[in-house]
Amino acid sequence: MPDREKMNLPDLLGAITGGERLNLDVVQCALAVRPARTPAGRAFEAILLLQNASDVDVDVTASVRLPDRDAARKRNRFFAQKERLLVGLRPAEVGFLTLPVSSSPKTKPAPGYKLAIDLAVKRVGKKKAGRVRAADGGGVFVETELPEDRQEHIWHLQQMVFSAARAGRSGVAATFEVLPPSPGGVADLTPEWVSLWTMRDHVDDSLLAERVRDQLNAVLPHLHRETVFFPLLDVVQTHFRRAGFWLKAGEAVYITKLLTLVLEQGAPEVEGEAVQPDWFRRTCRVLADRPAVAKSVPLLVQEFLFFDLVRDAVRLGLTMIGTVTGEDFGDESEQEDYVNSVLARLQDGGMDFQHAYLPLVLGGLIANMRVVMPEEDPRESIALLQKARHYRADREMDEYSEPVFDLTDRLIARAQEQVGG
Repeated sequence: MPDREKMNLPDLLGAITGGERLNLDVVQCALAVRPARTPAGRAFEAILLLQNASDVDVDVTASVRLPDRDAARKRNRFFAQKERLLVGLRPAEVGFLTLPVSSSPKTKPAPGYKLAIDLAVKRVGKKKAGRVRAADGGGVFVETELPEDRQEHIWHLQQMVFSAARAGRSGVAATFEVLPPSPGGVADLTPEWVSLWTMRDHVDDSLLAERVRDQLNAVLPHLHRETVFFPLLDVVQTHFRRAGFWLKAGEAVYITKLLTLVLEQGAPEVEGEAVQPDWFRRTCRVLADRPAVAKSVPLLVQEFLFFDLVRDAVRLGLTMIGTVTGEDFGDESEQEDYVNSVLARLQDGGMDFQHAYLPLVLGGLIANMRVVMPEEDPRESIALLQKARHYRADREMDEYSEPVFDLTDRLIARAQEQVGG
């Protein structure tokens, strides 16, 4: 069994809210109002996200707190169908509670009304609680690993704006707007608890790897430069373009070299508690769900492994650059924050020169002679990067990016010495 004190289970709440969360004992929560703008006299819902960060059962009592008065200072303008509900959270469970509320047709239209939910958290049983998610989140959550109905729930939740604003000692609050009354049907809203994830959805990585050993043995020998470089080059250019950063040829080549090196370094033995790279864990999960993917290396690396490869490559790139140059990129926690920053920019937009070069392009430059393609002249690849560097300097050099340009020049000079150019 893995040590639960060291576990960091998938962070569904963070994947839904964008990171917003309020920690109350071992429960993480966030609140939204659906819809956030509602005509007076109509029903709407408080949506309370709950994530158990422990390995014990937890009872959560949720009590609705509505505005005492409306914007005209009139009382009794808001009503809750049920003011208090009890939710029993299983170990590590994640889900959401819908609490129907409504306003009087006489409610004064105005923005900025506040709805709060007070939470009483009680651990159940005598077992000492062990933390299985960090206070600031959890591990990477992969939505496609869940059944389609739960994926659909998550997609709808991601369209809402969640708040983690504290209300009193143990409450969370969100704001909403009341619009002028308008004709409409009566909504049939009832309180409901929907479970999104439990420990049954978590498969230990070492056990999963053993389960797909045959498929792994079929696919791992083919993860080398001759089969992965060009599929990766294509998807690198596509994702960076979508993230708002159009790569020059030399930049794309070196990022792809680093990703290729990550794959060629291989995976650990499929046994015990060995540390496994993200791309390897993702491969196991993909093969368990879609065994036929083992027959297509391009499909595997482009559609399923790309972002995990980038995550592993950022870690490797920082290590390589630090080793070669002596630069200090902080402790493990600081480096992991930077890994997440690069991934966020690549997935959500906002990729820039600094995050593309440090460490992906420059890590690939250090790996230049370790990943040489058939008929490639490494000196020409360096020349392509020099051209890209001058292009970037003319447009993007400032006091913030200048250290990365200096680092680029140092590593280009080192690469030229290695190839004798």
